[in-house]
Amino acid sequence: MKSNKKMECVKIIVKGLVQGVGYRFFVKQTAMSLNVKGFVKNLDDGHVLIIAKGEHEDLKAFINACKQGPRFALVKNIVVSPCESLEFERIKNFETFKVLF
Repeated sequence: MKSNKKMECVKIIVKGLVQGVGYRFFVKQTAMSLNVKGFVKNLDDGHVLIIAKGEHEDLKAFINACKQGPRFALVKNIVVSPCESLEFERIKNFETFKVLF
């Protein structure tokens, strides 16, 4: 039986002490446990970028986990916005969640 739930796509910018503390791998594990697809990557400015797609409730739980992060991370701010069309096109066929370098 096919799900009638609509897939959503979000862009998340995470600010704080989120590089060098296992944050990307925490995000990947969390995404995979919640059936969220997409990618996470460090940005040159010290922030982390996440583009994720999934069902509304799964994304909500994913975003809440991203606000906490792993043990040694210190998330100061998280900005969540809908994906732009190019971002969605980039991940629409993703079947998993990836850490990009």
